[in-house]
Amino acid sequence: MKDYSIVQGASKCNWHPNSVALNGKAVDYARLKGSHFKYDTYIENELDKLRQIPNIINNHKLASQKLTELSQKIQRTIDVNSNKIINELF
Repeated sequence: MKDYSIVQGASKCNWHPNSVALNGKAVDYARLKGSHFKYDTYIENELDKLRQIPNIINNHKLASQKLTELSQKIQRTIDVNSNKIINELF
């Protein structure tokens, strides 16, 4: 089972994975073809990297900051590649 403690910690500082304001991106339905397997794998790998930051699990503010940065990076990637299917980006 995956360890999502970084997400749980960040949620204590108002970061939530389902928050459209913090972590949302509306995309055209045509860009959502197929599964999100590559995207999901990318997210899991990025979370694994973040877990390596010392004390991030207990530092909820840092966890929130790093997940916000990751969300923004993903949103920029999607915006810059507006003609690609999401699964092709990750």
